[in-house]
Amino acid sequence: MDKVIGGIDPGRSTSWNSGVNSVSQHLALCGRILAAVLAVGLSTGAYGGTLPKVSISDVTVSEINCTSQIATFTVSVSAPFGKNASVQFATADGSAIAGTDYTAVSGTLNFPRGSKASQTITVPIADVLIPGVNKTFYVNLSSPVNATLNKGQGSGTIVPPSVAKCQSCGLSCDDGDVCTVDSCSATLGCKHVNASVTATPYCQLASEGGQCVGTVFRDSDGDGLSDAAEAQGYIDVDANGMYDPGIDIPLPGADPVKPDVYLHYDYTAASDHNHNPPAQAIQLIVDAFAAHGVNLHIDPQHNAICENAGDTGCITVGTGAKVVTLGAPGSGLTDPACAGPSAVSLAELRAAIPYLDQIKPAYHYMVFAHYASIPTGGGPWSCPSDPENPACASIVSQPPEPGNLGTAEVGGNDAIVATQPFVDSGSAGSIASMPLEWWAGLGMHELGHNLGLLHGGLDCFNNKPNYVGVMNYRFYVGGIPTGASPGDTDPQACTADADCNSGDHGVSAHCSTWTNTCLRIDYSDRLFNALDESGAAGGLDETIGLQGGDGNTDISWWHAGVPTPFVHIPTNGSPIDWNKNGNFTDTGVIQEVNGDGQNTQLPSQNDWATTSINGFTNFTNLNFSYQCSPNFSDDLIIPHNLRFGREDSIYAFAEPDFERLFPQYWRTTALSQRARFSVSNTVVRNASAPAQAPSRTAIPIDWLRERLGPK
Repeated sequence: MDKVIGGIDPGRSTSWNSGVNSVSQHLALCGRILAAVLAVGLSTGAYGGTLPKVSISDVTVSEINCTSQIATFTVSVSAPFGKNASVQFATADGSAIAGTDYTAVSGTLNFPRGSKASQTITVPIADVLIPGVNKTFYVNLSSPVNATLNKGQGSGTIVPPSVAKCQSCGLSCDDGDVCTVDSCSATLGCKHVNASVTATPYCQLASEGGQCVGTVFRDSDGDGLSDAAEAQGYIDVDANGMYDPGIDIPLPGADPVKPDVYLHYDYTAASDHNHNPPAQAIQLIVDAFAAHGVNLHIDPQHNAICENAGDTGCITVGTGAKVVTLGAPGSGLTDPACAGPSAVSLAELRAAIPYLDQIKPAYHYMVFAHYASIPTGGGPWSCPSDPENPACASIVSQPPEPGNLGTAEVGGNDAIVATQPFVDSGSAGSIASMPLEWWAGLGMHELGHNLGLLHGGLDCFNNKPNYVGVMNYRFYVGGIPTGASPGDTDPQACTADADCNSGDHGVSAHCSTWTNTCLRIDYSDRLFNALDESGAAGGLDETIGLQGGDGNTDISWWHAGVPTPFVHIPTNGSPIDWNKNGNFTDTGVIQEVNGDGQNTQLPSQNDWATTSINGFTNFTNLNFSYQCSPNFSDDLIIPHNLRFGREDSIYAFAEPDFERLFPQYWRTTALSQRARFSVSNTVVRNASAPAQAPSRTAIPIDWLRERLGPK
């Protein structure tokens, strides 16, 4: 059958001369044919045989601008539509997420018949505030009507800024929270960090008071470190909300509800020896703290400090560190009039080794040195008073003596142990032959001063029979002797630690390889009865002796005069013949018993005494929080850009205004040290030296598991 177009059969002949008005008829016929052709063409495409094609563009949005951005996608068509047409659209996630990176949109685009105009789809983009990776999302076309899809998916790429907008656009980071430190980082943007995790000491925050203390700011265990800092495992010096090695201060193993004490120690070394303490001796100190519920963390990094300029395998500071000092009062610098020409202070060591200054807000610093404060020869030397030996009743304050075994800040963070005097006096054949208990007793003694303890506890009276611990000179070298049974006055013989009876003490006894007798390394762990030498409170009662408990195997000393000045006495309440008249029943005895030449009241003290504060155990006689003491700030090195034009080294002298400078100081000094920490000053440096004598019983080293990074 022939196709009829517009009601006309094209196969049928038609004559221009047939009938009336032939011209008009032919014109009408042509019009009908043209209309039919147009109708067919427009119903399929633009005068062709296919539907119009629809395509969507790709879009890239740069977030470098400071205003909100919109991604505009263009939808184009290939030809006019023969009929009304439409296409649906909807966004889809790629690496960009709807609701976070952009706003999801969807809908329908309508195209009128005969139109070839493009249309647009707009997608709001979330403000990208910090640098990062490009992210993508998509706009998909679907369900075309009277059209076909040529490119049905458009890709949207979000390019982040190269610098955080809090810097490039001057956006404020103030979140209005008085408990946070607000900061702007070029890479991290605005950060709002709990102020108690930053370098501002907790003791300073607590002293300032305010609504944050006890709520957001807490130090439940009273160790001077906030709960928040301990929970995250580091002090955020630059307050950027993340751990930055070489800037922030690691707190490995920190426990918010158990006191944590951190100790970094170095040692001096020469070509033929060093003063590096045996690991087993340090372990004895760690174990003593652990037995009383305190975590003592030992920084595993140690530096060898050259005793003589030019020594190898160690760090040379100044003219050498034959003598190590706390530094002159007020400056922290070495005083040659006291220390001689070959000396270095702990402040000068910090200046030479920036890592030491970095960790100062959380770590005690101890140096095991050749000499402390003063040489044994030469002189005469002129020294200020030793902080460990203040005036005590009628006894005036004392300067350090040549051959002393160490010194430390009382209520501070710096301490020195000197072991060469043992060799000089002939007590030990060499440093390597020193018994473990000598190292441990001296180290724990000087650390005790940092924690606020004096030689009599919280008082200055030394050698007290009723103060049994390493702070007492009678016990800081040889330890606390222990008997086989309570009441014994002869130390128990032993060949191994297992032979020793620790009695009712939490700190186990140790077998000395020097004396083959048992001893303990500990602070005073109990409160004894007071001893009244003067009679003002009734005098001494021989019948009660030292009331240390029935199970106490510790052995104390008292100054009995000539011919044997100090003799052993029991601590379990056994009678003591204070007046040496042969009986043990006298009361009201007036007798000087500690060898200081004065009759006074001698109180006792339990160094480990605790109390409960808000349900948490706190130690009442140990001051773990040293950061607000004048001793802490006396040798802080002010960074160059805070020296106000001066080029020489400047030290902070515990001035009142320094508290305001403190937070900015730490952030600035941390940034100035970032590049310097690429050197190897934090690795262990061991100078060549004879091997140290091994423990006869081969005590295993089971350091509290430490980590160099944060939790």
